[in-house]
Amino acid sequence: MDEEEENEEEQAIQDFTEEDIINLRRTLYLTIMSSIDYQECTHKILKMNIGVGHEDEIVNMIIDCCENERTYMRFFGLLAQHFCDLSEVFRDNFMKAFV
Repeated sequence: MDEEEENEEEQAIQDFTEEDIINLRRTLYLTIMSSIDYQECTHKILKMNIGVGHEDEIVNMIIDCCENERTYMRFFGLLAQHFCDLSEVFRDNFMKAFV
């Protein structure tokens, strides 16, 4: 029985559906759209503790939300600027997104 338990532990289930990223994007979208101003939105997103490595998802979600509007909304520009001012990681991800 010990060998069977070891084999089960070695076999890790891999999720290829990327459900965690889809849920993250849904949560980010709802947070962005429900915020009154960019400072509140930034605070809510940072409070979510998304983790290292998902900064590009935040950047892409801000850009996607901005793309879905019919006209330019100053909110998204200020939101992007605030994230760029907070960390160089976000600034680099915005630069990569617009290249």
